[in-house]
Amino acid sequence: MVLNDTLKQINNYIEGCISQPSMQMQHLSGAGHTCLLEQKLCNHYSKKYAIAYCNATTALMALCSALQLKRDEIITTPFNWGGSISPFLFCNNKVIFSSVDDITLNIAANNLSGGLSSKTKAILSTDFNGTPADSKAVKAFCKQHGLFYISDSAQSLGAYRDNKPGGFYADAIVLSFSPGKSFFCRRRWGHIN
Repeated sequence: MVLNDTLKQINNYIEGCISQPSMQMQHLSGAGHTCLLEQKLCNHYSKKYAIAYCNATTALMALCSALQLKRDEIITTPFNWGGSISPFLFCNNKVIFSSVDDITLNIAANNLSGGLSSKTKAILSTDFNGTPADSKAVKAFCKQHGLFYISDSAQSLGAYRDNKPGGFYADAIVLSFSPGKSFFCRRRWGHIN
């Protein structure tokens, strides 16, 4: 009984969010400024979809779930953020560290085959300190081997490589607006009516 009442309250709240024009209600329903940001990101990266999450780690966890990455191998770089690899570890994947490019300190696109095995399902590149990885070369490798390519471009929003935004060629691009990123956004707290 309590669950049914709770579900009814949630449903009424969502319907209210959709029908009320206030910014807070629009934001909570996925419309308004959140929707505009998602549209701008789609246009910037020439992607069909963009989904806003509370943080990049949660977005990576959603990708693990959507791609059914469980007990597989993921190739990435050892220069990484714990929040970037923890979703893969949480899903019982094995993280294989690849070589690092001497100049950019990103994943070495020319040496990805060293970590490749029959269990490899995806490659995660992480753009280091605002410098984009060679997403074009990584994507070519992934395409050749039937792998999914995820670019953690949290530190490179606004940076370009080969006249394309960082992570442009990836199948999925993850961004973040928290401290230490190229774009840092703070939420202003207000009253919810």
